[in-house]
Amino acid sequence: MTTLELHLDVVGSPTLRRPLDKRVLTLGSDARADLRSPALPKQWAMVKRRDDERIEVRFLESGDVVVLTLGERVARDGAALALRSPQAVDDTTDDTTPRLPV
Repeated sequence: MTTLELHLDVVGSPTLRRPLDKRVLTLGSDARADLRSPALPKQWAMVKRRDDERIEVRFLESGDVVVLTLGERVARDGAALALRSPQAVDDTTDDTTPRLPV
């Protein structure tokens, strides 16, 4: 089974990442959420890992359910959730991206 990771992008915040290390994960601003962002509603979404390397995302306020496969993303309420592989190359940077001196 491929290692999968959730990526949560919220405007004005760095990308939050969480491995799919549990069958069900919760997302929101609640202190008990598995993936937390203060910009989200307290109980924003629930993610269920399926056996076919896809995830079901249930947005709790609307009840909408979206199935994502590797590389897909969905946007709601000013946030975007994506299913990624941690081994995948991050194409948001390249050799021309300025870096701080070390």
